[in-house]
Amino acid sequence: MKKNIALIVLATILCVGGVFYFSNQNIRSNDESSTNMVSSSGGSDEIILSPYLIDDYLEDKYTSDSYEYISTAYVSGSTDSVYVGNASQTTLNTAYFNETGIQITGTCANVAVALLINYYEDNDLLDGNTTSRSVTEWFILTFTLAYSHGLTTLTGGTYLNEIDNIITVVLDSLVLDTDLYGDNEYANIYSKIKSNITADEPALFHMEGHSTVARGYTQYNVTVNERYWSWFQYKWREITITEDFLMLSEGWRSSGTSYYDVDLISDGALNTGPDCMSEIIE
Repeated sequence: MKKNIALIVLATILCVGGVFYFSNQNIRSNDESSTNMVSSSGGSDEIILSPYLIDDYLEDKYTSDSYEYISTAYVSGSTDSVYVGNASQTTLNTAYFNETGIQITGTCANVAVALLINYYEDNDLLDGNTTSRSVTEWFILTFTLAYSHGLTTLTGGTYLNEIDNIITVVLDSLVLDTDLYGDNEYANIYSKIKSNITADEPALFHMEGHSTVARGYTQYNVTVNERYWSWFQYKWREITITEDFLMLSEGWRSSGTSYYDVDLISDGALNTGPDCMSEIIE
C-alpha cells in the first residue's frame, strides 16, 4: 500500500508538543526475550487523523495499475461507537512531571489504560469504586503503579504483554467488589473489538509502535474501476468495495476521533503481533 504523504504531514502538524518520528518497531506478543516496546516515539503512518481525510486515503489506496478510483461514500447505519474521551499525551506527561518532578516519555500505553479505566468509572462499571478521578489523575495513578511494579519504563515505552498486567494492577488498587482484570488478545482482534463495542465496553488497540483506545467502528464504500483478465485480454469493470475502519481515541490530541484501516491489522488465529487488543474482563 502506498503511504499517503498528506496524512504523514498532518500527523506531524497535529502532534501535541512537537514532532514524533515513525519507526519500524516490531511489538512483541508473549516472547519474554523480546526487547521491542510500545511507544509513541514510534508509530503507524497509516493512521487517519480526521474523517475528512478518508476520501483522500482511499483514493490513494485504490489508485494503481489494477484500480481506478471513482468515489467514496459513508455506509449509512454502519457505525457503532461509545464515547471515550481523548487526551494529549504530552499534557499528561507534563502533569506527571509537575506532580512528581520525574520526566517521562513514551507513555501511550499508560495513557490508553487511563482513558479506558476513566470510561469504566464514568459509566459506573467499577463496582465498589469510591473514587472520582479525572483522566489526568487516572494517568498519574496508572503510571506510578506501572512503574513501581516494573511494568513500564520512564522514557523507553512499555512491553506489549505487560499492558494487561498494568490494567490488573490499577484495578486491584481500587479494592473493588468485583474481580476485574486485564486481558490481552492476539487473534481475531477486529471481531472481538466489535463485540466489545456492541457491549458498550471499549478495548485498547495496539498497533506497531502505539497504543490507543478502540471506541467504535464504521464502514465506507469505495467505488472503483477494476482491471481484470477475460478472454485473453484485460478489461475494466466498475465494482464497489466495503472498507472497515476502527474509531480510536489515540492520545496524540486532546479531542477528536482518529480512524484506522482494518485491512492493516494482522488478524487471525496465527497472529503474534504487532497488533493486539487489551480489555477489562471479569
